[in-house]
Amino acid sequence: MDKAGTIFLAGPPLVKAALGEVVDSETLGGGEMHARESGVVDHLASSDSHALSIARNSVATLAFASNHRVKPQESEEVEEPLFDPKELGGVTGTNLKKSWDMRDVIARTVDGSRFAEWKEEWGDTIVTGFGTSDLLLSLAFSLLTLDPVLQPRYMDIKSES
Repeated sequence: MDKAGTIFLAGPPLVKAALGEVVDSETLGGGEMHARESGVVDHLASSDSHALSIARNSVATLAFASNHRVKPQESEEVEEPLFDPKELGGVTGTNLKKSWDMRDVIARTVDGSRFAEWKEEWGDTIVTGFGTSDLLLSLAFSLLTLDPVLQPRYMDIKSES
């Protein structure tokens, strides 16, 4: 939970003694640092109730691990995405040099536009998570994708070094 826990090998006093640097516990190994920088934290909660909500959502995705194929019931109607899949061409366009948000594509392909994003704070250029989609052959799936909105910025930074 943010500002409530830390993980580090050596605390601020040892860093001060060894390197002469003054650093606080949050900067050295707080929740935000591990959610954004190291990836040790999968989700960053702002309160106890937020942490419980994240835990409930995480447990709800456990079914994907044991049942990779969704078997729709004959009487069960397919849940369409909240956003029209026909808009995909407008979201991505044909100009390969123009960026677009991968989450807009996901919202138009997963059932009910529900996507349980995982490690949302970590890795600016990737989107990871779980969803189901009748459009994608009735599969429950996990998704890892490079986000084209952020990828060009990342590549520019890397190419300058």
